[in-house]
Amino acid sequence: MVLLETANPSSGRPLTVAIFGAGLIGSAIVSRLEASASLRKEELPFNWTDSSIQLGQLQDVETRILTGLGPNTKQLLSCSKLGAAQRLLRIVWSAGSAGFGASHDETERELHVFRMVLDMAERLAVQYPGDPVSFYLMSSAGGLFEGQRHVDQNSRPTPPRRPYGLLKQCQEEFVMAAHHTIVKKIYRLTSVYGFIRTRHRRGLVPTMILNGARRQATHIIGGMDTLRDFIWVEDVAGFIARQLLDDSEASTESPYTLASGKPCSIHEIQKIVESTIGRKTYMTYSLDRSNSEDITFSNSLHPKGWFSSDLRLGSIRIYNDLVHSGILFNRV
Repeated sequence: MVLLETANPSSGRPLTVAIFGAGLIGSAIVSRLEASASLRKEELPFNWTDSSIQLGQLQDVETRILTGLGPNTKQLLSCSKLGAAQRLLRIVWSAGSAGFGASHDETERELHVFRMVLDMAERLAVQYPGDPVSFYLMSSAGGLFEGQRHVDQNSRPTPPRRPYGLLKQCQEEFVMAAHHTIVKKIYRLTSVYGFIRTRHRRGLVPTMILNGARRQATHIIGGMDTLRDFIWVEDVAGFIARQLLDDSEASTESPYTLASGKPCSIHEIQKIVESTIGRKTYMTYSLDRSNSEDITFSNSLHPKGWFSSDLRLGSIRIYNDLVHSGILFNRV
């Protein structure tokens, strides 16, 4: 996990951001924050699979939050007791290896770790009430609205059809039931895609680009006419980073749905990828149709300040990075 400290640009108050999960989304948020503000950064170990050491590591994280990263940083306790400028603490959950097809056991393990982190946020909120605590949850629009078309403000999540959807539903419910002084920020993301990196979840679009460039087939679970909504990771990171740094945005609590509002079929993605890499791509298909239902979203859901890049532009960015970084010729 990553700890960041800075002076809040909009208020000048000390700000600590604790980011759990430095994968595709978390690392992009960190990079955007580094580009937007002068800050201190420290990476702390946190084992996502070994429950025997997780509690001790989380206690170390909590201690580091309390003592600060820099030699001149005031402790959270002294800020509260001495009436110094309120210190802001924002905890971001962008972690999770469980995907759409995860098993019940996988999602249960992930939920357990999530609750440990949320419990830490509640302890800090209760012990130091003078210092505002916010919790930012990266949730899943697809997991919550599986099988629905044209989701808008009046739509309600469907009963979870798979363990992944139940995981996201439980995470949202636990956040909303957290201590009343915690500001709850929930982001329901559609299918996020980004650059190809080791240990980052890849998703359909980057996988199809990589396999196409290597003249390898992409295995598809679903139909070529299945409609989904895709959003560029840098757009997500920019939107969340602005809310982390802006006190007026950070105080709002309603869930945000971040979607492009432009559904795209797997067949359309294939054509975009072929145009990008300049050659035909190859597909293999599963007989399992469990992932073939459409999940689409209305443009009316777009929150203020949200912008979604065109899928063609994102594909070009991925391919250019793939070629110039040398990843195309390495194992990832």
